[in-house]
Amino acid sequence: MGWLTGWLVPLVLFTGCTGGGTAEKYSTHFYGVFDTVVEIQAYAENQESFQRFAESVETRMRELHQLFDIYHTYDGMNNLKTVNDQAGKKPVQVAEEAIDLLSLYSEWYTKTGGAVDPTLGPLLAVWHDYREAYQSDPSQGRVPSEEELEAAAQLCVFSGLEIDPEASTLYLKHPGMRLDVGAAAKGYAAQLAAEESSKEGVFSYLISAGGNIIASGAPCDGRRSKWAVGIQQPFAETAGQYADVLYVTDCAVVTSGDYQRYYVADGKIYGHIIDPTTRMPAEEYHSVTILGEYSGISDLLSTAAFILPYPESRRLVEENGADAIWIFSDGRIEATEGAVQVMRDLGGATAE
Repeated sequence: MGWLTGWLVPLVLFTGCTGGGTAEKYSTHFYGVFDTVVEIQAYAENQESFQRFAESVETRMRELHQLFDIYHTYDGMNNLKTVNDQAGKKPVQVAEEAIDLLSLYSEWYTKTGGAVDPTLGPLLAVWHDYREAYQSDPSQGRVPSEEELEAAAQLCVFSGLEIDPEASTLYLKHPGMRLDVGAAAKGYAAQLAAEESSKEGVFSYLISAGGNIIASGAPCDGRRSKWAVGIQQPFAETAGQYADVLYVTDCAVVTSGDYQRYYVADGKIYGHIIDPTTRMPAEEYHSVTILGEYSGISDLLSTAAFILPYPESRRLVEENGADAIWIFSDGRIEATEGAVQVMRDLGGATAE
């Protein structure tokens, strides 16, 4: 499908259970990374094997959370906050994973015409502060002024980001610039953690990190060959209401939406996904779900597809070999042919 870049290692994928023996289903979850809960379901030969796998995933995701953190510093580590703090001063040497992630952003900045941009930090920070004020006191629901947004936008300069893979440094050339990799960090981290943890011998699993899901192998229960993944009904009145259910395996399923991180001002909902062109929250859709091979790439693609008008959004998805489901603000649903084939309600797919 043409998704593999020079730095991204593909998942080691199996279409069924391994080892010829029986496998039991185990599950666990953990908090404190990328502002979400991470849930792991897997089939393993025993509890110890599953525990090693789950602990490996958690350890790696916590490391990457710290590396991509733009709010806190950590002893013995240069992370993205360090890079932001040194904007306009000097390059900062960082771990290889940070170089890889920013290189991926650079590639997709071009592919999306700037819809995804890691230097949007100053603009995203303005909206973040207004959202935080609302969450502390809903009576404080206000919209940033045009002057605030314009001033922040002047500091969003993609050409001011210098990536030096040989020196392993990142440099923001202008004072006040600020990286924000929220559009891809969680998906990238989940992907890398899953790949590296496969050494523990667990290949049939579902990892869910908020709106990012990685489904590998087939469930080893002998009853079905696909994992069931629900697409949340935006702004559902009760938990567990789904717009549809997907039956997938060996696949990343990533959703970007406006129904979890948002605030209200003068009766209008303002989501967290900002259109760099308008400097306002994108509002054509309630959610866009991407089905692709790699979680990090699908994460970026879901953000871009959420921002772009539908004809451009669909073209971007199809040109990059992915599938997608769009839930529009008026409730209408559109989906690519490949997505329809795995949808339970709109496509008649089953878990067999």
